Amino acid sequence: MQHREYGIQEILRMLYTNERLKFYMLDLDETGVDAQEILQAIIEFELARTEIPAKEEKIRLSPPTPDLLIGPRSSTSVADSDIPVNIPSSDFIEILNAEHEFPNKYYGNPMVQVVSELPDSVRRRFAIPAIIRRIDRIMHEDRKTLAEMQIAGYLDLNMWKYTY
Repeated sequence: MQHREYGIQEILRMLYTNERLKFYMLDLDETGVDAQEILQAIIEFELARTEIPAKEEKIRLSPPTPDLLIGPRSSTSVADSDIPVNIPSSDFIEILNAEHEFPNKYYGNPMVQVVSELPDSVRRRFAIPAIIRRIDRIMHEDRKTLAEMQIAGYLDLNMWKYTY
């Protein structure tokens, strides 16, 4: 548990000391709901890692420009891999509804399927926490800095693409 708590502390430090990540936590949503739900999801995942029940549906998240991540990587690097994110069926239905209604709301324009277009609950509770965990993993396993991650677009959380 101490190791997990230390990991949570590292993630929190990263979120609030990097200007780009701090923007997502403090400035983007003035109500504070985003930060609260993102932090809750990260903490609950880390503390109950093995006890999380499987969800019924899955989306996949991919970084906007992984080819810009420079330097050597470990042989088991996940830097180029999609992130599978399990979500409840009810949230998956919200995604499908948002995609269906998007052209009507935005003058016929189709969704580009990025994280910013996901329903708020999915974005806050599942997508952004999964991205943050992936960033942390890449930094530890591949020995990348936040500056390198930012140059490669990994810190542009809302620009990650999703598919299902």
